[in-house]
Amino acid sequence: KVNHRSEKLRVPLKAQQRRLHKAFLRYHDPDNWPLLREALKNMGRADLIGSGKHCLVPAWQPGDKKDPGKRPRPTRSKPGQRRNTRKPGQRG
Repeated sequence: KVNHRSEKLRVPLKAQQRRLHKAFLRYHDPDNWPLLREALKNMGRADLIGSGKHCLVPAWQPGDKKDPGKRPRPTRSKPGQRRNTRKPGQRG
Protein backbone atom coordinates (compact mmCIF):
# COMPACT_ATOMS: atom_id res chain seq x y z
CA LYS A 1 0.00 0.00 0.00
CA VAL A 2 1.36 3.40 -0.99
CA ASN A 3 0.69 6.42 1.21
CA HIS A 4 2.45 9.59 2.45
CA ARG A 5 4.72 7.52 4.73
CA SER A 6 6.01 5.30 1.91
CA GLU A 7 9.63 5.66 0.91
CA LYS A 8 10.45 8.25 -1.72
CA LEU A 9 10.50 7.09 -5.32
CA ARG A 10 13.07 8.61 -7.64
CA VAL A 11 11.62 9.52 -11.03
CA PRO A 12 14.07 10.07 -13.92
CA LEU A 13 13.26 13.49 -15.37
CA LYS A 14 16.14 13.93 -17.81
CA ALA A 15 15.56 12.66 -21.34
CA GLN A 16 18.91 10.83 -21.45
CA GLN A 17 18.13 8.91 -18.25
CA ARG A 18 14.68 7.94 -19.54
CA ARG A 19 16.18 6.81 -22.87
CA LEU A 20 18.66 4.64 -21.02
CA HIS A 21 15.95 3.01 -18.89
CA LYS A 22 13.91 2.28 -22.02
CA ALA A 23 17.00 0.85 -23.75
CA PHE A 24 17.61 -1.55 -20.84
CA LEU A 25 14.01 -2.71 -21.04
CA ARG A 26 14.40 -3.28 -24.77
CA TYR A 27 17.95 -4.71 -24.68
CA HIS A 28 17.15 -7.13 -27.53
CA ASP A 29 16.68 -4.24 -30.02
CA PRO A 30 19.91 -3.63 -32.03
CA ASP A 31 19.15 0.11 -32.18
CA ASN A 32 19.70 0.30 -28.40
CA TRP A 33 23.00 -1.61 -28.34
CA PRO A 34 25.36 1.38 -28.75
CA LEU A 35 23.70 3.22 -25.85
CA LEU A 36 23.76 0.09 -23.70
CA ARG A 37 27.43 -0.63 -24.48
CA GLU A 38 28.42 2.87 -23.39
CA ALA A 39 26.31 2.69 -20.21
CA LEU A 40 27.64 -0.76 -19.26
CA LYS A 41 31.24 0.43 -19.70
CA ASN A 42 30.54 3.50 -17.53
CA MET A 43 29.01 1.27 -14.83
CA GLY A 44 32.03 -1.04 -14.87
CA ARG A 45 30.03 -3.95 -16.28
CA ALA A 46 31.86 -4.48 -19.58
CA ASP A 47 31.66 -8.20 -18.81
CA LEU A 48 28.05 -8.04 -20.07
CA ILE A 49 29.22 -7.01 -23.55
CA GLY A 50 30.12 -9.82 -25.95
CA SER A 51 28.80 -12.98 -27.53
CA GLY A 52 28.86 -15.23 -24.45
CA LYS A 53 25.90 -16.95 -22.86
CA HIS A 54 25.65 -14.44 -20.01
CA CYS A 55 26.15 -11.29 -22.11
CA LEU A 56 23.44 -8.68 -22.51
CA VAL A 57 24.51 -7.09 -25.81
CA PRO A 58 26.97 -8.23 -28.50
CA ALA A 59 30.22 -6.39 -29.13
CA TRP A 60 29.37 -5.95 -32.84
CA GLN A 61 26.63 -3.91 -34.45
CA PRO A 62 24.57 -5.29 -37.38
CA GLY A 63 25.40 -3.46 -40.59
CA ASP A 64 29.01 -2.73 -39.59
CA LYS A 65 31.60 -3.33 -42.27
CA LYS A 66 33.56 -5.45 -39.74
CA ASP A 67 30.49 -7.52 -38.81
CA PRO A 68 31.78 -11.00 -37.82
CA GLY A 69 28.25 -12.41 -38.01
CA LYS A 70 28.00 -12.00 -41.78
CA ARG A 71 29.45 -14.63 -44.04
CA PRO A 72 30.52 -14.05 -47.64
CA ARG A 73 28.23 -15.47 -50.28
CA PRO A 74 29.44 -18.76 -51.75
CA THR A 75 31.01 -18.48 -55.17
CA ARG A 76 30.21 -20.81 -58.04
CA SER A 77 33.02 -23.10 -59.00
CA LYS A 78 32.34 -23.05 -62.75
CA PRO A 79 30.72 -20.35 -64.90
CA GLY A 80 27.03 -21.07 -65.42
CA GLN A 81 26.85 -23.69 -62.65
CA ARG A 82 23.83 -23.40 -60.39
CA ARG A 83 23.29 -24.61 -56.89
CA ASN A 84 20.70 -27.29 -56.22
CA THR A 85 17.49 -25.37 -55.45
CA ARG A 86 15.09 -28.33 -55.43
CA LYS A 87 13.41 -29.32 -52.22
CA PRO A 88 13.66 -32.92 -51.02
CA GLY A 89 11.08 -35.06 -52.80
CA GLN A 90 10.57 -32.51 -55.59
CA ARG A 91 11.00 -33.77 -59.15
CA GLY A 92 12.94 -32.28 -62.01
